[in-house]
Parts: sequence; C-alpha cells; structure tokens
Amino acid sequence: MGGQTLAGLLARELAQSRLRRMGFIFQSYNLCPALTTAKNVQVALELKGRDLGEAPALLDLVGLAKRRRNFPA
Repeated sequence: MGGQTLAGLLARELAQSRLRRMGFIFQSYNLCPALTTAKNVQVALELKGRDLGEAPALLDLVGLAKRRRNFPA
C-alpha cells in the first residue's frame, strides 16, 4: 500500500499505515456525543498529528462552521 509492504508489520504499524493512507466512510456518524463538532474534528486531527487549529477551516470547508459549538445529537 503506497509502496510499503504490509506483510510482517506489527498491529500498531498497520494501524498507523491505515491512519495515514486510508479513509473510511461510515454508515453512521461515529462522533463522540459528549464533544462539540469542533472537538470531534480536533480528535481526528490529533490522531493524524496535525495542527488542532485547522479545525475551524475544515469545518468551514464543509459548511459546518456555524455548528462548531453544537453537539452531534
């Protein structure tokens, strides 16, 4: 995948490879109900090692900037 051989990788290495190179489309939202929209985006950014300050721009990109303080429910 992406020029990397996956055979022989440890579970943690496989997880890191999936995090960096794959995307998932879920049937349901899979958001943390206790976190705001912005905080849910920040969780994903943190897992990818990206700047948490990117959340507002990303929410704006998908038309959710006005809902950044809303909870998923």
